[in-house]
Amino acid sequence: MSKTLELIFLNAANKPVKLQIPDLTQDVSEESARNAMNTLLETNALNPTAGKPVAVKSAQIIEKETHIIF
Repeated sequence: MSKTLELIFLNAANKPVKLQIPDLTQDVSEESARNAMNTLLETNALNPTAGKPVAVKSAQIIEKETHIIF
């Protein structure tokens, strides 16, 4: 089962901007996710085409499981 960390920010138009980090190998706490997201905002590290993130919205871990049929 693969895990992806998805960090969701809001841009100036209040639209979601998502950053996905694949192949998550360890658990992430709410505190560490918030701190990392705030650091990304403070350092202007993100410049996506959807618009520059200006606020933290949420973070989630997405688990994907593949079942081979044949």
